[in-house]
Amino acid sequence: MVDPQKIEVVKNWVQPSSMTEVRSFVGLASYHRRFVKNFASIAIHLSNLTKNEIPFEWTEKCEESFQKLKALLTTTPILALPVKVKDFIIYCDASHSGLGVVLMQDKNVITYASCQLKVHERNYPAHDLELAAVVFSLKIWGHYIYGVKCEVFTDHRSLQHVFTQKDMNLRQRRWMELLKDYDVTNQYHPGKANVVADALSQKAVSMGSLACLSITKGPLAKEIQTLESKFMQLGISEKGGVLASIEVKATFIEEIKAKQVEDENLEELRKKTVIDDLVEKLLVESHGSRYSIHPGVTKMYRDLERVYWWLGMKKDIAEFVAKCQNCQQVKYEHQRPVGLLQRMPIPEWKWERIATDFVVGLPKTLGKFDSIWVVVDRLTKSTHFIPLRIDYNA
Repeated sequence: MVDPQKIEVVKNWVQPSSMTEVRSFVGLASYHRRFVKNFASIAIHLSNLTKNEIPFEWTEKCEESFQKLKALLTTTPILALPVKVKDFIIYCDASHSGLGVVLMQDKNVITYASCQLKVHERNYPAHDLELAAVVFSLKIWGHYIYGVKCEVFTDHRSLQHVFTQKDMNLRQRRWMELLKDYDVTNQYHPGKANVVADALSQKAVSMGSLACLSITKGPLAKEIQTLESKFMQLGISEKGGVLASIEVKATFIEEIKAKQVEDENLEELRKKTVIDDLVEKLLVESHGSRYSIHPGVTKMYRDLERVYWWLGMKKDIAEFVAKCQNCQQVKYEHQRPVGLLQRMPIPEWKWERIATDFVVGLPKTLGKFDSIWVVVDRLTKSTHFIPLRIDYNA
């Protein structure tokens, strides 16, 4: 239940009468936006009043947004805590008023997010808007889903084939570089079934929180309750901290050892553990050998995690790839965009401009020549073939 004293301030918040007061209320509400469905669309009329170029005028729509936000901020949603080892699901939807996304795990909602479209984004086609919603979710929840499988559901069928799309504009190519860093698969979800994200981007659904959250009980809480019944004593200190003392007995230790032997995941981890001295050699071999062709962070991590494990593995791989000189010099994402191809100017006189090339790797002649220097006049196409040796130098 929500503590009435904590929500009294929000319930009694008087109607703002200036831009400063509107900014104060929107700022408070924005702090809790991840607990509120469709926050961006609900607050759009109040957000417009915070812009200097728009005159302050309190309309019925502003009053409706104000009262709805107050109601949302004083109710209690049910959110769950994320578990890192489990897969995530993201529901995305986009409309011309905003983007809405929902992060879920095991059919439990982890958090909500939404944002209003910028002026130039309102001109995006439907395909780009839906893809923008996916990119928006990856940017704000990347710390949750990096290195973990994630399914993304949208109501735009063409996004299923986004990774095999041939013709892309520069914006889509930039977004694709971000998508390749994550283990995501795009799934089609009809708009009628995708009601959660659809509500975030278009409709208002009354769920929010300011003072209290009801959090689903995870495995850790159940384990703590089990430990509490076995040799654990809990207490509250004067400063409000939780104090715990565990009395370890022989039977308890034997039970832990037995469970460790039965734990299949722990057994697999033992097989893959790497000694610190071998980490550097392993990184060099898996990144710079002739068979690995310098993979990126995600690809290298997926390949190594199948057979190896060490503490801070993902961080070490990211730092190693970032320091690779060949990757910095050659890979496309680190290069400046090339200009458009243009015709070379036609020369006015013969032999004014020439083109040259070398033919190498030929069998040696009696004069020990093994290469040919080809010189072509660009105007008349007259050609000279000059014999050379590969060991010639300046």
